[in-house]
Amino acid sequence: MIDRAEVFSWLNEYKAKIYSHNQMMHKAHIEDKSSEMSLAADALKIQMIALISSGRSMYAKQVLDRLAAYGSQSISPLERGEVWVACGMAFYDMNNLHEAAVALKHAVSDYPPLSHQRAVSRWLLGMAQWELVTEADQAIMNWSKTIEDFEALMEQAENDNHRKRRFWYRDKIKDLKDALREKIQTSFP
Repeated sequence: MIDRAEVFSWLNEYKAKIYSHNQMMHKAHIEDKSSEMSLAADALKIQMIALISSGRSMYAKQVLDRLAAYGSQSISPLERGEVWVACGMAFYDMNNLHEAAVALKHAVSDYPPLSHQRAVSRWLLGMAQWELVTEADQAIMNWSKTIEDFEALMEQAENDNHRKRRFWYRDKIKDLKDALREKIQTSFP
């Protein structure tokens, strides 16, 4: 099974860029690998991770709340999405799967439709939902939607003649399908 850290590492593999209506009718396109977080948000994220790593979850939660408040005020949907993913991962690390799922749902809704980041966030959301057990069906739907989105992004990469990106998606789609198949086969009689 693909682990959470690996999937998280894919988040900024290809950066979404939102063009104006006249340029591409608000469609998300992919550029290069980098974070969309501002310096302030990134500093809060780093502080939060350090607090979680040192076992100081109560303080980490306070920083997480500040990060979420800061991110929700951002005018950039890409920054808002990345902040929500960071919060979701932090909640996950603190074993609060319900709040992880809530934060990751915000990320999915903030990222542009058919963007790489939305697809990755949706897979992470499915991972939290799967562990919540009562949301296993929703997890399967989110994982299936991620695979569909990666297939569309692979096709877009092929149409744009981005071979490396197309091969990246092809390989990840195989991994995601294998992971989904494994989860279903080992969890249901």
